[in-house]
Amino acid sequence: MPKTRKSLFAVFGIVGLLSVILLSALAIASSDSTAKPTKLGDVPGFRGGVQGYIDDDTILLWEAFQRETYIKQCMIEDGYNYTLDAAFPAGSLRAVADSIGALGNTDELSAVNSAADSESKQTNPDIDSLSPNRLDGYYLALYGETAADVAYVDSTGYFPAGRNDFAQGGCFGAAAALPRLTTRFIDDDVRAEKTIEMAKAAPCVTPTGVKLMDLEALDFAYARVYENASASNQMKRELESDLFACEDKLARENSAAGERAEVTVFNRHKKRLLEHAERYRVIEKRITNDDEFKQYLRTVVVELEDSWKDIDTPPANSG
Repeated sequence: MPKTRKSLFAVFGIVGLLSVILLSALAIASSDSTAKPTKLGDVPGFRGGVQGYIDDDTILLWEAFQRETYIKQCMIEDGYNYTLDAAFPAGSLRAVADSIGALGNTDELSAVNSAADSESKQTNPDIDSLSPNRLDGYYLALYGETAADVAYVDSTGYFPAGRNDFAQGGCFGAAAALPRLTTRFIDDDVRAEKTIEMAKAAPCVTPTGVKLMDLEALDFAYARVYENASASNQMKRELESDLFACEDKLARENSAAGERAEVTVFNRHKKRLLEHAERYRVIEKRITNDDEFKQYLRTVVVELEDSWKDIDTPPANSG
């Protein structure tokens, strides 16, 4: 894929998501997705644990694939080739592929993809072969921006002066409007309720009498120890040991406050959350039967693992 386009994705953080490295032991198809959620942790976008994270990542990656597919078709209609790049952490890609049974005969897949890429490039020239005028047209079609402005952002990492709306047009801008999994509609509520619940918790008092209300206060206290230039190493170790006595208690209080907050928020938004969960129950069934998505995942995983093999393989002895 062209260097410029990769850099733009890095600048905008377009498909970043949940950046966590996830592993999965169960397939999404094997989970009971027909039961109605009874708590916030059952709702897509809020699920925890290994399987919950992988299930949510599967949705996020599938939605990213839908946006990229839309962009590709849009660009083809304008006469340009476009390489799909639903950017996602490498570990998550493999976990998602495993979870929906996307991996299969990789040798056969490579041959099919090679033929498809060859046919596409014959009818839609690759960006590296475009003339200056065609390159300008490419970026106008993709982002609604000139090649010069795209090159400026690529080289500097900054938007052109006065252009906070940069690259929100073209095929890319249209694809950005497609639906995506989001928890923003109640995230603020969860945070606010957790703060309220944490304020009800009893503070932890260290052996030397330091009173700590929560994990944030503990982190702040640790930072003050580390930044105390006048304290000897022995004194710092003693202060750290004193603070450490509160870590487990505050962690338990923090977890309990989060659980109570989730109960409150789930009940407050129950109708909307159940509708949200039902919508994604249908989508998850669709994902498990989406052969194009599975093929894309297989292709990406094969390419990644081939690149890792190249890195791990020592160079031949030229002597």
